[in-house]
Amino acid sequence: MNEIDKVVKAKKTILFVGNHFHSQTQNKNIWQEIPDRFLDLDFQVISTSHKENRILRIIDMWWTIIRFRSSYNLAIVDVFSGPAFIWSYSSSILLNLLQKKFILVLRGGNLPAYAKKKPSRVKRILRKASAIATPSHFLKESLKHFNHDIDVIPNPVDLRKFKFKMRHKLGLNLIWVRAFHRIYNPSLAPQVVAELVKEYPEIHLTMIGPDKGDGSLDKTIETLQSLNLEKNIEIVGKTPHYKIPDWLNKADIFINTTNVDNTPVSVLEAMSCGLGVVSTNVGGIPWLLKDKEDALLVPQNQSGAMANGILLLYKDPDFAGNLIKNAYEKVKDFDWSNVLPLWQKLIEKI
Repeated sequence: MNEIDKVVKAKKTILFVGNHFHSQTQNKNIWQEIPDRFLDLDFQVISTSHKENRILRIIDMWWTIIRFRSSYNLAIVDVFSGPAFIWSYSSSILLNLLQKKFILVLRGGNLPAYAKKKPSRVKRILRKASAIATPSHFLKESLKHFNHDIDVIPNPVDLRKFKFKMRHKLGLNLIWVRAFHRIYNPSLAPQVVAELVKEYPEIHLTMIGPDKGDGSLDKTIETLQSLNLEKNIEIVGKTPHYKIPDWLNKADIFINTTNVDNTPVSVLEAMSCGLGVVSTNVGGIPWLLKDKEDALLVPQNQSGAMANGILLLYKDPDFAGNLIKNAYEKVKDFDWSNVLPLWQKLIEKI
């Protein structure tokens, strides 16, 4: 008996529409964890789709929306840019035709750029929703001219799973945790190490994340090999999420090389462990982090600037310690115990 067949009548049943499949190329994402958390609020949940194939996935979404229309009271639809916007858009239109209330959750860091290309499509979907939420103040500000009533509900982190360690002096043990995809610019990381290795030959970088198959992993390997950094950089690849806290606690400084971003959970997890954070200043990052207050922010695709940020944390323990303390105080607001009530409050408004 699958998850949907177990659904029973309750005071409220919620349908989650998004990418809920698990594959060899990714760990469970935050939007896949949220339905489980809603069970703690005494809701019944249905989630779709668990199909990895894109065509089967969108068909499964439509079929679930129609088949269980008498079972759920509310739908929550994740919205991303690019091809993924198609299933968000079509699912919302179908829910509207069925006269179902639904919440849109704006997640894609590239949504503002997509909205400029497809304004009428984005405008239509946002004005049909019963409510709109997003984990990012960046997305709220970028899209408020389509609909000004957008609630910010942060991407949560489970602080119970991460052990905070106050590092009194940071070493040059770096870690990078994202997917190997061009939007996260992983090949910049070896270039950063190359800026420092001659003066600091002991520097070490661990790179963790699944291969998204767009050639970014190969490019990263080629880059580190061309720079003769095989002894300084370890590529672990995909790692079960429960092992991430252990990897983070072996490191001192987290580097985020992304070109497109929203509210990355990987950065929040690094803050939860007490790592110093050096990140590119793109998308929602400056809305999440404050430069020289809880992290160091640098321009995108500039290895020298990121290397200088790493050296600042390494050479100034007092400065680094203040950043780490401030970051940990901030990340407490992102714990599930604070985020889940925000979801409940939003649902109660509808």
